[in-house]
Amino acid sequence: MRSEQKTNQKWGLALGSVGLLVVVIGLWTAFRVNRPTAQHDSASGQAAAILKQHPGKPVKVKLAAGRGAFFLPAGEKTVAPALKQAASAVLAEQPQGAKQKMVIVATEKSQASLGLVTLTTHFDSLYTLGHHEHHQRLQRQLTVTKAGKLAKIGDIVADDNARRAVNYAAQTHQAETTRLDEAQLSALIQQPLLHSLEATNFTLTKAGMTIRTADGKPSASVPYHKLAPYLKGATPQPPSGKLIALTFDDGPNPKTTPAILKILADAKVKATFFELGSGIAEFPVVAKSVKAAGHEVGTHTYDHPFLPKLSAAQTLDEIYGKNLWTYYHVFGTLPPFIRPPFGAMSKANGDLVGMPAIQWSVDSQDWKSKSKPAIIARVQATAQPGGIVLMHDIQPAEVEALPVVIANLKNQGYQFVTVSQLLGQRLMPGHQYFGQGDERPLS
Repeated sequence: MRSEQKTNQKWGLALGSVGLLVVVIGLWTAFRVNRPTAQHDSASGQAAAILKQHPGKPVKVKLAAGRGAFFLPAGEKTVAPALKQAASAVLAEQPQGAKQKMVIVATEKSQASLGLVTLTTHFDSLYTLGHHEHHQRLQRQLTVTKAGKLAKIGDIVADDNARRAVNYAAQTHQAETTRLDEAQLSALIQQPLLHSLEATNFTLTKAGMTIRTADGKPSASVPYHKLAPYLKGATPQPPSGKLIALTFDDGPNPKTTPAILKILADAKVKATFFELGSGIAEFPVVAKSVKAAGHEVGTHTYDHPFLPKLSAAQTLDEIYGKNLWTYYHVFGTLPPFIRPPFGAMSKANGDLVGMPAIQWSVDSQDWKSKSKPAIIARVQATAQPGGIVLMHDIQPAEVEALPVVIANLKNQGYQFVTVSQLLGQRLMPGHQYFGQGDERPLS
């Protein structure tokens, strides 16, 4: 009996020891799994490995939301304010509840225009969330001033009209390089892009400008050759010589426009046509034939209204809206400029539109006289070097008069150019152009 009791006591002690060991192992395992310092050591280890990938020593900076380690371009010793701002933005993108927040920044520097510098910046974003470690690699470009601050668009363009011209150039380039549907085109036109002269959401390189959204994604771009005319210090470069530009309004017309095109082709003359959106919609083949013949095509609104009497919404629809989509659907680009119907365009109209307004200095009055001799005499009496001649390719009398008009002007030594060639490439929204050297703000 006593031996049985001793045996039971031994088994009890043994089982108790095993149970205690199981409890201890369980507690140790739980401690190892949940111990936060283990994740801290792991994160520090990964950060150390990334730091070793870069030559030299980083400049360490304590940022509001975490730690920053910056590898700077050769010769730089201090972290530019723009870099700190960008690194802080990367830290701010890390999720709520993240710990051990750190960003490692490596930067390359290149010269941009007008004394600005472009920084190509690589970010390694590190943090722990719960029991997991996270690492994300990002690349962004920053354009900064000599003081290291983010460049504003006002640092590189002279005024607000130049800013608007850059926006329209970006929209045009985007429309030309990406085939858009009507909704996408409308969204492109409504994008704020560079919203004011204080805007910093762009990068500038020798290749051009990239405009970004608020979250840093590319939104639109402008090649440098299209951007250059609007930068500070740029001046118009119109050609020299005894030049004149023929312009035709109110088309296309299937009866008269082809006849006008044949006369121009026979005389080897290029002209500029300002076509109505309604005409383009009705006669797209005729409209395309104008561009295919090498002529320039601007817009003349959709329905030929008197713009100053329209509301803002009506103005936008007549010039943008249905008009812009009709133009784009046929030509695959946006109009370079507008000729306002009746020559009437207010400052309020101009503030809504990113295109310059093209007026005229010589009125053939073909719309009024409807007479071949009268048209010939009118142009002959009022033509001047650098002038823009107003005609209409819907007038039968103009078809009759045009060969003589061209011959007379050639005999006087005139060379025929398009509006863009006559005026140069620096045409501003909010301005109207009556001829070479005659530029006026809309009022």
